[in-house]
Amino acid sequence: MIAALSGFNLSAAAPSGTGNQASIRIQAPVSGSVSRSHFVGVDGYAPPANKLEILDENAPIATILSEEDGHFDSVVSLNPGDHKLRIRLAASAEDFQAEVRVHVTDHGPGGVTGLYENLREGDIILSRDLSSLQVSVYDPHYTHAGLYLGPDPDGTPLILEPVTYKGSASYGVIAAIPIEESLAWMRAQTGVFRLKTGLRPEERNRLLAWGRTLANREASFWSVTRDFGALYRTWLMWDFEKDQPRNAADFDQQIAMLRARLKATDRFDCVTLVWRAYNDATEGRVDLSTPNEARFQGAGRSVTPRFLARIKPVLLVPDTFALNEKLVRVAGK
Repeated sequence: MIAALSGFNLSAAAPSGTGNQASIRIQAPVSGSVSRSHFVGVDGYAPPANKLEILDENAPIATILSEEDGHFDSVVSLNPGDHKLRIRLAASAEDFQAEVRVHVTDHGPGGVTGLYENLREGDIILSRDLSSLQVSVYDPHYTHAGLYLGPDPDGTPLILEPVTYKGSASYGVIAAIPIEESLAWMRAQTGVFRLKTGLRPEERNRLLAWGRTLANREASFWSVTRDFGALYRTWLMWDFEKDQPRNAADFDQQIAMLRARLKATDRFDCVTLVWRAYNDATEGRVDLSTPNEARFQGAGRSVTPRFLARIKPVLLVPDTFALNEKLVRVAGK
């Protein structure tokens, strides 16, 4: 499913003036919306560097901070039914606030409790699927990555990730989908990660715009023969008894091909998707591919440090993000 992404102003300017209701503006959800998720993403602008309260009717449900440009966003979990969400300055002597009404529909059993409410725009979601081939190959902590793009105008929080047709790894699309339709949903081993240094406002806007544009383009998922097969061929080209390439020139050519695949802009896997989003949005300031501290365990325990050193610059996996110390885990495990 490709989410409808039109009509959302990612680069709206912060509201001017303070001390009146216009100082807080809610961009999403648009009042009267029906969310396609039991989570509702709230996005807007308020006076910069202020503590804000989100209330459902009169009950406080979240406390957040507006950023240096006044931007704020949050994800709240709501029961099915009609809700009136209000946002107010927590420290204000007067009740300056904005409010919207939203209807939440029933989306069945919940996933990991208290996890997705920690999402902020640009966060990375890493999860582990025990049925993934990666588990038997090198037994990683995480096998999948997604990128949180914030809410649609109706308040539905969207995650950008490859979504394959009929479970096939040979073909798929890149889509922005509700939390309950993401591959991480219902996975017990899921973590929410955030850039330690933070994204600058202009970087955040570029990141979200990049992801939404790509979702509408329907870029291709990696194919088994063309992309994943290339990794297997690299393995076969290494003589593990002598701990060196069987043919140095052929091996170097294969590494060059893998590097070109990594930089491709027309096809992705879940990791290259997130890496490219951050690299492009920050104009190279944030390179999540380095250092690549991913470990090979399980069947992959037999690979040598020398072989790993050659392929790590062109082999990104979800654990690359989890272990490179550029991100901090803010929720989950």
